[in-house]
Order: sequence, then structure tokens, then C-alpha cells
Amino acid sequence: MNILQDITLWFFSVAMFINGMLFLPQAVKIIQKKSAKDISLITFAGFCFIQLSSVIHGFVEKDYALMWGMGYSFITCGIVIILAIVYRKQ
Repeated sequence: MNILQDITLWFFSVAMFINGMLFLPQAVKIIQKKSAKDISLITFAGFCFIQLSSVIHGFVEKDYALMWGMGYSFITCGIVIILAIVYRKQ
């Protein structure tokens, strides 16, 4: 790989990690308020669908930065969905 490809891959990997981290404040907010009243399950389910399809695409194309980054996002977004469901049932 040349230096530009290395830098691009590094930035992309960092961006994928940040993307996954952006779901955690929402999860913390749900836990702190013990409420998921303002959470749109349809929106977060849509995010999970996009992330899962990106993981599959990354696997098929052997783009492991995409696969692992979106896998992490899928997990953190899934946490928000699970918390929203749990707190809505209470």
C-alpha cells in the first residue's frame, strides 16, 4: 500500500469507531432517565439494518475495516434498541 492508502484506511477506521461510539450517549441517557419515551425504535432499527448490511458487504468484499467498524456500530445501536424495549415495558 502507498502512504495515501494507509492514511485513508486509518481515518476510515477511526471514523467507524467514532460512528459506533455515537450511540453510547443515547444508551447512557436511557439508563439515567430510566425512560425510552423519546427513542424512535423505527429509526434505530433502520440504523441496525444499514449496519448489518454493511457488515455483510464488508465480509463479502474483504473490507475488514468496514466489517469490524460497522459491526461495532451494530452492537452499540442494538444496545440502544434493547434498552428502549426494556424501559418501555416497565
